[in-house]
Amino acid sequence: MPIGGRRAKPRLHLAHWSGGKILEITGEYRMPAPPEAVWRAMTDPEVLRRSLPGCDRVLRHSETEFSAEFAVRLGPIRPSFSGRLTIADSEAPERYTLVAEGSNRLAGHARGTAQVRLRPEGAATILHYVATVELGGRLVQLGARLLEGTAHALADRFFARFIAAMQAVEAERPEGPTG
Repeated sequence: MPIGGRRAKPRLHLAHWSGGKILEITGEYRMPAPPEAVWRAMTDPEVLRRSLPGCDRVLRHSETEFSAEFAVRLGPIRPSFSGRLTIADSEAPERYTLVAEGSNRLAGHARGTAQVRLRPEGAATILHYVATVELGGRLVQLGARLLEGTAHALADRFFARFIAAMQAVEAERPEGPTG
């Protein structure tokens, strides 16, 4: 498996409830850095901004609270969202839960939770995640195939961009790359 490559294809499960849809997606990626560097990047607003597809801004309000603005292409539409990111249940540099909430007046709302675990593997880190996304409003009208394709594409783009952003930010640090 190449450094930075996908270790396992993300799996997606789509369920319905009376108010909308729930997506569940899991996957693993190999990060070309030790867990401490991956952890630092996962909590860095600049790395998050560079990594989130369509993200215009990520602001840190505290060690665990961020706000973000982004636009996501969902088939024929590209709604812009404003939202919050919260880090919960963290145990550096091994695991955390990221809770994201975003809304768009016309498109609807989304709330996601990603449980992330980091495991060292030589000089690299295996990042495993289990994410659940709840959709409401007009977003519910999107078909399962469109949601599945979008979820896979966003995960792939996020992690490719995350690796590049993590490496760039680490190289920009005054003390140079760590690990």
